[in-house]
Amino acid sequence: MLLAANLALAPQIIQNAQTTQDSNEEAAVSTTLSTTLPVCQDGKQESRTCISTLITAYAKKYGVNKKVALAVAECESNLRGNVFGDSGKAYGTYQFHKPTFSDFSKKMGENLDYYNTEDNIKLAMWALANDKEYHWSCYNKVTN
Repeated sequence: MLLAANLALAPQIIQNAQTTQDSNEEAAVSTTLSTTLPVCQDGKQESRTCISTLITAYAKKYGVNKKVALAVAECESNLRGNVFGDSGKAYGTYQFHKPTFSDFSKKMGENLDYYNTEDNIKLAMWALANDKEYHWSCYNKVTN
């Protein structure tokens, strides 16, 4: 009887173990990113190396093609972080308009800072991973 009860609980135990493993893996990725990534200085001219490193890390995290992600950033901002474009309506490495940035942040489920370079890159990688590449005219330029 005890064996039958334990066997009946087996699927639940396996599911709980898998959920715990998934949570631990996500936490490890998050911790690894936060401890290994450079902090690009907002308000200053960030280096292209720092921007490239962030793009590479977040592209990997979100499963985005790194070459495409870098090419879009190169096209949008010349791999710079604190630049305005589109007559002052767009900002950052991926040249988000503020309403789009806010909308995508909400859909992503995070409260991101429009003027933070890492947040700009993180959101762009999320957007590319979630079929929002239409947002950038540069995406078509670099993929065609």
